[in-house]
Amino acid sequence: MINGSQSLRPYTPPKDVLDIFLRELDAAHASGGLFQPTKHPHIITPRSRIWILEEVIRHAKAKSDVWFATRAEVAQSVEAQAPAAA
Repeated sequence: MINGSQSLRPYTPPKDVLDIFLRELDAAHASGGLFQPTKHPHIITPRSRIWILEEVIRHAKAKSDVWFATRAEVAQSVEAQAPAAA
C-alpha cells in the first residue's frame, strides 16, 4: 500500500547536499579523478539552493590544480592521452 502522506523522494537538507558535494570533490581531487556532481532537479533546482553550486565552485577554485571543463573537453583530453587503437 502506498502511503500518500510521504514524499516520493527523500528530502535532503541543503547543508547536507553541500557536504556531500564537497566530500566528493575532495575525494576526486585526492585521487586525481573526475568530479561531476549529479544535480537532480529535486536536489538543486530550487533557487534557494543555487548557493550550493557557488560554494562548490569557490572550494574547487581554492585548489591550485583544478581544471574546469566541458564533457567534450574531458573526452578530447582522454582521447589524446589514450594509446592509439591497434
